[in-house]
Amino acid sequence: MNKITKILILFIFLIFICICGTKADDYIYDDPLNLINDAKISQHYYTYKGTKIYYSETYENQDKEAPSSIILVLHGGIQRSNEHIMKHITNPALQSLVSYVRANKVKVLIIAPQYPLAVDKKHYRYPQKYNNVIMQLYKDKIKQYNIPKDRFFVIGTCVGGIALNNLLNTYSDFFSKAAFVASKTIDYSKFDKKKFKTKLYFVQGDRDSLKTRIAAINALKKMSVKTNLEVLKDTNHARTLEMDVGYPDKMWKWLFKYEYTSYLEILKIYCLKLIKKIRH
Repeated sequence: MNKITKILILFIFLIFICICGTKADDYIYDDPLNLINDAKISQHYYTYKGTKIYYSETYENQDKEAPSSIILVLHGGIQRSNEHIMKHITNPALQSLVSYVRANKVKVLIIAPQYPLAVDKKHYRYPQKYNNVIMQLYKDKIKQYNIPKDRFFVIGTCVGGIALNNLLNTYSDFFSKAAFVASKTIDYSKFDKKKFKTKLYFVQGDRDSLKTRIAAINALKKMSVKTNLEVLKDTNHARTLEMDVGYPDKMWKWLFKYEYTSYLEILKIYCLKLIKKIRH
């Protein structure tokens, strides 16, 4: 075997390693908050109509005397994983969210499902059956913790934005607020115009198909959908998804601003406080 042949074989081998070594299942992720070992975050699985999903859950500031909110965190394609391998824990959206709610003492139940490697390659989206399971899980948690209707939130990043879009197609009048970060696409054609009430927030880099996103947002405004757009300057798709870039406090503040807390809820909180004081 001559020198040129050896070099050629080595070159082919290196290409093979590069291709195979970057599969979603082999990717090495950052976990700056060390959430994988966080005692407050628990891992579970949930089955609905024969389909199983794995997910993480944390109820932050649960003892705070205030009505709770719930948020569903849908990760991007790079965090896809086989079954119980919980790669969604490294989702920058989840990392940023946990950091924000702990710093600001927000009472919220966080549900972060793990999407599998399976994906509809034609449309590059997660199979609908997984969204059906996730929504059933979400509804069960709402019932379990008696969460007010105006506090049903969801955020989707990258391909998770497509999953969020699909949820809004099916559940046009369900969520109170939804946030898209560097979403792959925005398809509003199937939104139920009569029922759609979800307020939307978009974070998009100016180097990440911004023109098509603005066109979609303008169309949504014509449908009387309330929207907010945060444009990140000199920012591409990958950079937008980073924890310190695409998840500004401004977005989280918007998400957790409770505009529709009823007077009855407020009265209930103060009554509970009064009862505790009397007992002590």
